[in-house]
Amino acid sequence: MASGQGFAPAQHNLATSYTGGDGVEQDFDQAIKWFIAAADQGFARSRYTLGKMYSYGLGVAKDDKLAFKWIRQAAEAGNVRAQYNLGKIYRDGIGTEVDLTQSVKWYRMAAESGYDKAQAGLGQRYALGQGVAKDYVQALFWTTLAANQGLERAVKKRKNLMSHMSPADIAAAHKLAADWHPASK
Repeated sequence: MASGQGFAPAQHNLATSYTGGDGVEQDFDQAIKWFIAAADQGFARSRYTLGKMYSYGLGVAKDDKLAFKWIRQAAEAGNVRAQYNLGKIYRDGIGTEVDLTQSVKWYRMAAESGYDKAQAGLGQRYALGQGVAKDYVQALFWTTLAANQGLERAVKKRKNLMSHMSPADIAAAHKLAADWHPASK
């Protein structure tokens, strides 16, 4: 079996099967064992999954510091959802100190990859001036990108932002959005 031979994707898949009881009896101890085996090899999806498990106390004792550790490692390895979640963690100070500059950094990384929730989160940081200078053009730009992907909360936020902006600023934000392309990996 590939998982027993140290193949990280197979270990991750086996862990996922144990988590959901898919083809095997549900066993969180086995799931954690295999997620850690894959994570220790640098497999970002396993690191992210471990972080979420510790964040919610799913099969393990809830531990915000371990959640932060695993999610940070996954984010540093390029996992876009982990980057977005790390932005939220730094924003809220869960398992670490509040650091709005770091929050914006991680939101931006995920947003530039095209992740809608991160784009909305970054737009909110600009709208509130949290970790960045308040900038409604940037707020509308990022929020529009998320709204264009169908993220409902961004659609509502976009309408609210536009009600506080001049036509010239709205046009500038829309031009940025029209010219934008996701960062290539």
